[in-house]
Amino acid sequence: MYKNHRTATWRTFAMRVLVSGAAVMLVASCASASESDSTGVGAAAEDVAGAVDTAADAAEQGSAEIADVLLDNGLSSVASAVEMIDFTELTDSPEFTFFAPNDEAFQILEASEAADLLADVDALADVLRNHIIAERVVVADLVDGDVLKTEAGHDLAVVVQGDTVTIGGATITQADIDVVGGVVHVVDQLLVP
Repeated sequence: MYKNHRTATWRTFAMRVLVSGAAVMLVASCASASESDSTGVGAAAEDVAGAVDTAADAAEQGSAEIADVLLDNGLSSVASAVEMIDFTELTDSPEFTFFAPNDEAFQILEASEAADLLADVDALADVLRNHIIAERVVVADLVDGDVLKTEAGHDLAVVVQGDTVTIGGATITQADIDVVGGVVHVVDQLLVP
């Protein structure tokens, strides 16, 4: 699924930039091989390059804004993790819910485990995908017995007992923090399968 696209045309040349996370694909077509104009191709190429830069800047800005909101809510550990990864690579959904582990949740890791995790961006991305679902869900919409599917493909059971809500065994300690494209709920544990 490509989130951003832009088409540039000049005469019979058409170029489309498709962006999915950090992956960028340029699709170019020409209606007639007999027509060519280096000025037109150059202009289209410049337009395409501008579209690629704009899409990359938007993805980087989204991750930075999410990290800033996490920091503003006292979540420095997960904010650091989000800064290391393009958040848009973690979900293809235009809306999401992120169950962000608090700083205490990261303290259960041995120092060497934490260092290994931070050194391996792919492993870090996999851990974060366990904390994301591909829809925006506020706490009031969570129902006891529901099962939510994470972006990593794992199930998280929802348990609601009075005012306490747990997701995959982790208690939501702070709810409904709005971020660009979604909502964040702070949880007291890492959600690992």
